[in-house]
Amino acid sequence: MTRRTVTVAEQSVWIADDDPPLPELGWWAVLRTRVVDEITEQPPHVPPRISSATPRLLPRVSDDGVCGLVARPRDASTALVTPGGLSATIRVDGYLPQVLDPAIDAARRVLPGGAGAGSTLLTIAPAETADRPQFRPGRGVMVERNAPAEPEQFTLHADPLAPPALNQVPLGDSVQPGRAVNARVAGVPVVLADQHLHRAEPVHIRGRALRQPAPASAPIPAPGARVGMRGLWWTQREVVANSVPPHPARLVASAAPLAFAHDAGVPVDRVTLVPDGTPRACRARAFADGSELAVHPWTALNPAGGDVLQIEAANSSERELVITAGFDAALEATMPARVRLATPLAFAHAPAAPIERMAVIRVPLGALEREAVAGDRVLFLTAMAGLATDDVVRIGGATPTAELRFVRCMPAHDGVAFTHLLPIAADGSFELPPIARVAQIQFFIEHAGHPPQLPFEFVPDHDGDNALRVLFTP
Repeated sequence: MTRRTVTVAEQSVWIADDDPPLPELGWWAVLRTRVVDEITEQPPHVPPRISSATPRLLPRVSDDGVCGLVARPRDASTALVTPGGLSATIRVDGYLPQVLDPAIDAARRVLPGGAGAGSTLLTIAPAETADRPQFRPGRGVMVERNAPAEPEQFTLHADPLAPPALNQVPLGDSVQPGRAVNARVAGVPVVLADQHLHRAEPVHIRGRALRQPAPASAPIPAPGARVGMRGLWWTQREVVANSVPPHPARLVASAAPLAFAHDAGVPVDRVTLVPDGTPRACRARAFADGSELAVHPWTALNPAGGDVLQIEAANSSERELVITAGFDAALEATMPARVRLATPLAFAHAPAAPIERMAVIRVPLGALEREAVAGDRVLFLTAMAGLATDDVVRIGGATPTAELRFVRCMPAHDGVAFTHLLPIAADGSFELPPIARVAQIQFFIEHAGHPPQLPFEFVPDHDGDNALRVLFTP
């Protein structure tokens, strides 16, 4: 406690000021990010909501999609430097929830050489990028403890005369005690790049093809028309920058939303399903997002899990595939088994819904070209050779988050030939599989009885009706 002398009415008075509070006891932003629509790259029209399962953190939301969490650094110290310790999810009406946990974990750094006691300069890995999102002068720095009985150390980023190297963090207080090799360190706040929100619902494009048999004649249905996508623009920025589509139409619509998030580059396999021939059924109502099924008979199922089950008949719109996680086999054979699921249910299922155990024969297909989040129903692939129009794929390889999905390929035209042609009704009407995450589509449509047409562009309306009307003229 320091003292100072103050003169009052010609008398000297000693005043003892309180010591300044420790920085870790004040309120700080501990997480900061911004949300934007992935197509427009602009903040959504409704404010975001951010929540966290980590205790003692409070949400904060500002303009232009900015949001984050605040806390006393001492209360959030362990969460800031522990993988999986700091969790957060952003929700915006009309969009899928955005889980920030993987991005938070990726924002942390480690000390590859540790840090000696008394050090005022940390060497981190990986190094910062040129814009230094995590570590800047005046911000906080949290350094992981060495042992459970020790506290994390919170200090401030110093402001040296010359900018430090991108792999170095100068400190206002020296490290005490020294830190072990690969001790984790986090900037306070943890700053994440813009989070690109995915629309909650795909777009449904319906259309009708008509033709004029002769000039000025009344249009008649054109069931012989052929429709194909020539290419895609993923964002509005790409529409402005490219007069031709920069991406091929390598995408498929999933019959059920994804249960897990998957990074770009995750392997995708084409799957052939072979039923084991034993009729089974669901013996109790199962709910969407449920984690178990009541199955009977169960005698041929693996109590340790790993079986692939198809629920519902092939002509059902609620047919789906799940992977089991085991069940208690100490049951009477006449009783149903409550089979745990590794992948949650996408749909609700009534009692007596048919269930089949499937053997899986897989062939490597390619990988995801774009990342996907839980709830997405459209997958962008690096390759589609060998896929039938209606097929089955496995996303995620042999990982715990692997999932199988029935998919439908989009109608396409590669400049030479059509693939995955749409069925067109006698009145010329047609409907494309659900599509999402695109700003603009280039279509090519032709009819054998009419001159070739030029490709044309279509902008999906994610908030309204999408009608594609085509008229072939002589």
